[in-house]
Amino acid sequence: MPEPLVSLHNRSFQTLLDLWKATHQEGLSGMAQIEGEAGLGKSSLLERFAHQLDPSQVVHVRRGHLLRTLVLHFAEAFNRTRNADLIEAARSHCPDHPWVRLLPSSGAADPTRTLLAAVSWESQNLHGLCLLVDDVHAMPEDDLEVLQALWSRVLLDHSPVLMVLASRPLETETPAVQAMEALQKKLQLATGLHPRKVELQRLHHQEVRDLTVALLGAAPPDSLLQWLEEHGEGHPLYTRELLHLLRQGGVLRKQHFVWTFLPPENALIPHSLQQAIRQRLERLGDHLHHWRAAVVLAAVDEALPLQVWAHIAGCSSEQMEVHAEQLRGLGVVSSRLQAGEVLHSLTHPLYGSILREAASAAELQKVHLQAVEVLTDPVQRAWHARRGQHVQQLEFTREAFQHARQHERHAEVVQEARAWLWLDPQPPVEVRAGLLAALMRLNRVKEALQVKPFPGDFSSQLQIARALDETGQQEQALQVLQSLHPLPVDHPDVQGYFIQRLFLEFQLNRLDQAEQTLQDFEQWAVAHPQAASLHQVQLGELQYRKGLFRAAHNTMQQALDHLSDVPDPAQRARVLMDAGSMGIMVADFEASEKQLREAITEARVAGDIFLLNRIEANLGYLLLMQGRYPESEPLHRELLSRFEAAGNLRVTSAVLWNLGILRLWRGDFQQAFDVLCRSADLITHHQGAKPTDIAEAEAFLGHIPAALARLEEAHHNPYMEHPLIRARIHLLAGQPEQARLDLEQVKPEDGPGVWAKRCLIEALLQHTLTGKGQPEAKAALQAARLCRNEALIGEALLTLAALQTPPDPQVVEEGWKHIEACDAWGHLHLLQKLCPSGFQAIQRAPVPSVSLHEEARLCLLGPTRRVTGHEVQPWKGRKVKEMLALLLIASLRQGTGGVPRETLQLALWPEASMQAADTNFRKTVIRLREALGRHGTIKWRRDGSYHLVHLQCDLSDFLAALQRGHLEQALSLYTGPLMQDLDLPELHPLRSQLQEQWRRAVLQLAEEQDWAQRPGLYARLLEHNPCDLDAHLKMIEVYQHLEDFQAAKQHHLQACLVFADHFGEVPGELQHLSTGKKR
Repeated sequence: MPEPLVSLHNRSFQTLLDLWKATHQEGLSGMAQIEGEAGLGKSSLLERFAHQLDPSQVVHVRRGHLLRTLVLHFAEAFNRTRNADLIEAARSHCPDHPWVRLLPSSGAADPTRTLLAAVSWESQNLHGLCLLVDDVHAMPEDDLEVLQALWSRVLLDHSPVLMVLASRPLETETPAVQAMEALQKKLQLATGLHPRKVELQRLHHQEVRDLTVALLGAAPPDSLLQWLEEHGEGHPLYTRELLHLLRQGGVLRKQHFVWTFLPPENALIPHSLQQAIRQRLERLGDHLHHWRAAVVLAAVDEALPLQVWAHIAGCSSEQMEVHAEQLRGLGVVSSRLQAGEVLHSLTHPLYGSILREAASAAELQKVHLQAVEVLTDPVQRAWHARRGQHVQQLEFTREAFQHARQHERHAEVVQEARAWLWLDPQPPVEVRAGLLAALMRLNRVKEALQVKPFPGDFSSQLQIARALDETGQQEQALQVLQSLHPLPVDHPDVQGYFIQRLFLEFQLNRLDQAEQTLQDFEQWAVAHPQAASLHQVQLGELQYRKGLFRAAHNTMQQALDHLSDVPDPAQRARVLMDAGSMGIMVADFEASEKQLREAITEARVAGDIFLLNRIEANLGYLLLMQGRYPESEPLHRELLSRFEAAGNLRVTSAVLWNLGILRLWRGDFQQAFDVLCRSADLITHHQGAKPTDIAEAEAFLGHIPAALARLEEAHHNPYMEHPLIRARIHLLAGQPEQARLDLEQVKPEDGPGVWAKRCLIEALLQHTLTGKGQPEAKAALQAARLCRNEALIGEALLTLAALQTPPDPQVVEEGWKHIEACDAWGHLHLLQKLCPSGFQAIQRAPVPSVSLHEEARLCLLGPTRRVTGHEVQPWKGRKVKEMLALLLIASLRQGTGGVPRETLQLALWPEASMQAADTNFRKTVIRLREALGRHGTIKWRRDGSYHLVHLQCDLSDFLAALQRGHLEQALSLYTGPLMQDLDLPELHPLRSQLQEQWRRAVLQLAEEQDWAQRPGLYARLLEHNPCDLDAHLKMIEVYQHLEDFQAAKQHHLQACLVFADHFGEVPGELQHLSTGKKR
């Protein structure tokens, strides 16, 4: 945009400055999305922002060429590294730059990955980098892909980078939209934060005046301002174009340093931005050389150096310098300095499209043919050759296709492959194969399915199978792969075939077929040793799905012996992660942690944020299985926040599963049940909580019949702890023989962790059957010490003590220390139920008991309070409660969830000064966070809003119980209207909504009860609302059914008195109601 527009959008400009301050001073990564229609001043805003920063810390990417722009910016820094791999990678993008001469590199490093790592490193050296990306909507797909890889690298390295993306409003299902969403999810996964979105608006009166003054250089007449506001509609570029036309038409003149304005006739006024630009550009035709120079820039659609521009236009550099100066004066062309070279382009992208429409076909063809002779990039040459109908356009297209494949520019591969297929009716097989591979690499799955592959072409059919799998057509995908036999043994994609086929067979649970495929894979891998590690991983996966956990672990460990043969760091990270997670299953904790740490390193090299978070989730699971619950839960909650923000349901479900297990063994059975149900309901996938896990939480809550019924539900795949869970449930249900059968499925080779839990349950089983169990408890303690599970050691010690007569005080003391250190209270519920006398014996002062270890509970139904056992602590701070209420309302409102700071300040301190409201706000947020403690979190988002997340209170339990249809539980939780002690108008609608939900639940539950039990439920309704007419009528109906006519008559009289007292009249339903015996 032209220079006068840079003073607009001051509020958005300040937002960018604030984000940069957080990046530069605090070392935080951040992202902003600037959106606005064409001509609103997005580029001007970026230019103005860039001018405020140190040039060494700003990279401004225009119209693509992301890597080249980055390389040019950091060229001297790269030269100083003397890194041969880096210099070689940079040279391929900027061959004309004077790079230092070094010995040839090994060529083993990925060039793009090397460059992005170097950019991330340099941003740390600079203490901040601002990456401004203009016209994202028009960015090539290859650049969008590189942008995502760079963002991953930056976030993984915790580099201080602010990325500002400017675009027009984006349509759905476009590559730019997909890239924007991917960038946002990466930020959320890495930081839990959201990008700041800035929507540019049209100009108001003062901004129109500022713009006009900047363009005219003096104060405009009021009549001109009024005319511009009326016709320019607050659009900066339209206003600018109108001013140009007014000056060219002579109705806006400067006389004696004063502007005079005579409004033109309406017929002469262009009625749209495009029409205004077209009128002005058409006047370039009066100067043929100006017109030709502008058409060259429009046809090439790139910023060009003066010499190249002149060559294509067919004139000398000196002549083009004159044309450029005149076009700049007319506001048609702008120039910028980049890496020591002046580049020229049209002032706005709209100019290009309008000029191309206005130019003749012969003019455009001449430009394209001349560009073929001048430009050096093969893809650009091929593009112009096709538009200019060059006689060698097919040869240029072939060269461009090969060049794009060699440099992994996937979008250009798609472009050139489609052009080749259009030009040549019988292209080589590699064209369709390359097209399919590029489309899948760009995740354009639907387009890939529309490509018709050559019959029998192995690579093409493999890509089609992958596309079918991605769209949920696993059966068809497997059929495609089965049709590829016999396999071309030396084909480079055979390994990918085996991996894809096994993945499909695992998904379809066809383990016999998978076993045969693995045998074929093994035979092929004999001659291809680089595939040995991947074969071992797949074999371990098969063994795991068959329930052979120890064998699966051994196989995964063998896969690590061939890890150096795997070239891709992301694949190495997955092998290490799978081996580490399998090690957790068999309690090989030390080796598992080592492998997971190595996997994190590989994931960072690969630049894969999602994979890194999955590995960290496995680390959280490792802490869980080690009994380190206080360390494991915060990590899981942080990961849950990231995965939920990123919308990844599959992994969110898995993290919730782990959280549910954590809450169970920390003794919070109700929340464990809620979280496990949420995990299972979130997505139908084998990584979510299973019916067996939910059944255990139900059993611990005392719902034994429901737990036993849930055990009959089908499972997707086995899990080595499930026999133990079933045994615990059967013990609680009084079915010891069934528990014994469950325990027989667990073997010593399954690992010391599982074996310790088995021995612990067997000790309780023996106590139930024979009154003994000490040997089994001692075996459990020995296995627990072997696997170093602190919580399990405490459980075994207390179980052993409870089975002793009398209990050993030292054992008791040591056991309680472990339990308290790990916050592991869940097992003691089992001990209390199955060995009540022994449990009572270990309850001796000063050892704390389970009954005394009751966590404080936040209660919002009824008066706002915190309850610990029988002790009630009311909340006293009114402003703290009001802020909590406002955040709670937003968190429950569909589609929002956050409240801007300004809204909170205005609602809580409407009459305070800005400074006073600011001070009060900060203090209240701190007090609210302290008051919530572990019951909830107040999070600030980059858009300036505050969110209440992870709320744990009676309200959340009440809503969850209603959702699952547990009406009795919901009734017990509802103790009064929401935050009854707070008089806040904004709270009334939510309060009424919750009370109505509770009321409907009471009425529904009453209908399901015997007649004799219903009066108590209706009485609950009348306690909350004495004027509930339905409750009165139902109560009278019950008394009549029970033939207690005296009670019916008495209640009828009481109801009439209540309504008469409150409303001065009695409803007709009560007036005409008969309370006598029905005949």
